[in-house]
Amino acid sequence: MRIVDVANPSAPIEVGFLNTAGTLEDVTISDIYALLADGYSGLRIINVLDPISPYQVGQWDSPGYSNGVASSGYVAYLADGTEGLRILDISNPLTPQQIGYYNTAGSAEAVAAKGNFVYVADGEEGLRILNISNLAAPVESGSWNTSGYASDVELAGVYAYVADGYKGLRIINVSNAAAPTEKGFCDTPGQAKGVSFSGNYAYVADYDGGLIIVDISDLIQPVEVGYYRTPSFAIGVDATQDNAFICASEAGMLIIRNDLLGGNEYMLSDESRKLILQCDPSFFNSSTTLRYHLPQTCNVTVMIYSLSGAVVAEMNPGLQDKGRHEIVFDGKNLEPGGYIFAITGADQTGSIVRKGVCKAIKQ
Repeated sequence: MRIVDVANPSAPIEVGFLNTAGTLEDVTISDIYALLADGYSGLRIINVLDPISPYQVGQWDSPGYSNGVASSGYVAYLADGTEGLRILDISNPLTPQQIGYYNTAGSAEAVAAKGNFVYVADGEEGLRILNISNLAAPVESGSWNTSGYASDVELAGVYAYVADGYKGLRIINVSNAAAPTEKGFCDTPGQAKGVSFSGNYAYVADYDGGLIIVDISDLIQPVEVGYYRTPSFAIGVDATQDNAFICASEAGMLIIRNDLLGGNEYMLSDESRKLILQCDPSFFNSSTTLRYHLPQTCNVTVMIYSLSGAVVAEMNPGLQDKGRHEIVFDGKNLEPGGYIFAITGADQTGSIVRKGVCKAIKQ
C-alpha cells in the first residue's frame, strides 16, 4: 500500500507505504483505518492516522481471493472471488470476525453497499443484489445477468454502474431490487475494469483502452466523449471534479487533469490502441476462453507462461481478420497457480504490430 499526498496534483508525493502479505486489489477508508482487499491474504486493517507510518492492526484470512471491499459503519463487505460475499464485524479492528456470507453464483470481483442492500459485481454472473437486513443470513433479492464480465460496480441514486469487461459500461436501474433492469450502455473499445463518476460523466478504466469518459446525462444513450491513452493497462479509477486518478498497472498511479472532453491533444485514433485480450473466466478449473479484438488483420500467436517465465503452452490461430475473436484454452493438465497469456499479431511481413497480455489463475 502506498500513501500519496495529492494536494498538488502536478507533483504528488509519497508520504508512506506498507508491504502487505498478499496482492493488494482494493482499498476503502473507515474512520482512521484503511481496509485492504489483499488477494489470497484476505482482509487487512491498517491504521493510517499517521500516514507517514501506517501499520497493520488486524486481519482476517478469507477462504477465497479478496478482490474488493466496501464498508458501512462497523461492518465490512468483502468480495471474495469464488467464495462470494463475506460480511465482517470490524467494531474491534484488532480481531475482525465473520458474521455472515453469501456464495454468489460467479466470482465476486467488487462490492458496493447502500442501505439494506449490497451490490456485487459477480464476474460472468453479472450484478447480484443481496438483502443484508439480517447480516447473519443475507439473501439474494435480484440480479441482472450482464453480457460481459462484471468487474466493478458504483452506485448513484437508483442506478448501478457496472464495468462489464468486453461489454463496456452497463447502467442498471436498481430501484426495484427484486427486478433490476438495464437502462443503457456504452460499448467501450477495451475491457471495462473499473468505474467512477463525477457530475454527468462516468470514467471507465478500460484496460488496453485506457481511460474512457462517458457522458451519462442521457442514461438511455450514454456516449463516449473523451479518452486518455494510459502507458499501461488501466485497471482502476477514481474521479473528482478536477482530476481522475488512474491505477495503470506497471505505470502506477496517474493523475489526469479532468479536461479530456472533446478533441484535444489527449485524443488518439483507434488504430493507436493495443491489442485487447481477456481471459474469461480469469479463475478456471479446466479451461478458459481467450477473447480479443484485432484492430487489423493479423497472424495471431498466443504464448502461455508460468509466473516464473517458463513457456507452458502455445496456440497458433493463424491469420485472422479485423474484429472480435475467441479461442478456448484447455488447461486441465496445468498445475494450480497463476499464468500469463501473451498474444501477438504480426503483419504479412512477420513484423509484430500488436501485443496484449492477461493473467488467469488455475484453481
